[in-house]
Amino acid sequence: SNNASTLKQCEGVLKQRILSKHISNGVDILGDCEIDEMVEIGTGSMIFKGNILRGNTIIGKNTILKENNVIENSNIGSDVCISGSNIVDCKIEDNVFILPYCYIHNATIRKNCYISSNIAVENRTIRAGTRLPKENK
Repeated sequence: SNNASTLKQCEGVLKQRILSKHISNGVDILGDCEIDEMVEIGTGSMIFKGNILRGNTIIGKNTILKENNVIENSNIGSDVCISGSNIVDCKIEDNVFILPYCYIHNATIRKNCYISSNIAVENRTIRAGTRLPKENK
């Protein structure tokens, strides 16, 4: 129907406006992403293809979101790098690395942490400078 195609066009225009706003604020958007209207992204950040940023999400400055993250209602610091992970209702402080296939829900990751692939963190706080999994010495 005509209404469906009009709606699709409107969605496309709105999406372009959102992406253009971030690009004009100094954010590099490299490929197709889904970014909600209320999401804030700091200058110098890079958002790769396949990212879905939803709800009340704030991304800091100079943060790299590699492909295929889902980030919802979360506050992500500056100088963070996240790859292919699912992050909901979280606070991620500055200078944190999160490798692919992590599932982080309702958690706080303090600054200078390194989270290896396939780690789940739920309902807890990770101390500053922690490496997960912890290496056995």
